Amino acid sequence: MQVVPGMVMDRRKNHLKSHYEPRLEAYDEGYAIHDWESRDTQRLRFDVLIEHASLGGARLLDVGCGVGDLYEYLRCVRGIEVDYVGVDILEAMVGAAKQRHRDAQFYCADLIESNPFEPRSFDVVYCSGTFNLSIEDHEAFAVSMLSVLTTLFRERLVFNMLDTESPDRDSRYCYFDPRQVVEWEVLRPFQPTVVSGYLKNDFTVVCTRPAAEVV
Repeated sequence: MQVVPGMVMDRRKNHLKSHYEPRLEAYDEGYAIHDWESRDTQRLRFDVLIEHASLGGARLLDVGCGVGDLYEYLRCVRGIEVDYVGVDILEAMVGAAKQRHRDAQFYCADLIESNPFEPRSFDVVYCSGTFNLSIEDHEAFAVSMLSVLTTLFRERLVFNMLDTESPDRDSRYCYFDPRQVVEWEVLRPFQPTVVSGYLKNDFTVVCTRPAAEVV
């Protein structure tokens, strides 16, 4: 299995800080802070999660939560009650999330380096936009992160990526071939399926733990 060396992870964190923290200062709207093109496209990505995971009353981990827009969308827009936990690698993002949503739980952690959560402690794990920003060894990073995330969910893991077939490719971002992603060894036990067509740049992967293993 590919792994990301610690030095590479440090460079990745610094790259994330230099990209996102100025956006935190410049914008108030969460979609702009998170570098999505619009509120509507951000919410469309959220809808894919809702359509492919049973969320009512679920314990949900939002990986790369940023300022907590998913929590706000679930509670205030869709009226879905969840036991929500957000985690982000950037302290500034977590601080902003805590200020915006004082009734939710947010943690600052690098899940690859120091995962604070117990195995299968969440019904659903969602990861939106975490694999977007261009970094070195981006496939190794994705595999390393997914190796952690697959240990944390009881029922569903849902994550999105930018598609290599995107008509609007930009050198600032990473792109993945969905046909290759579903063949990654780390995902094979969870019958990964691809959801596409909802946006021209994206695809979503839904992983399901076998019923016999759900306890």
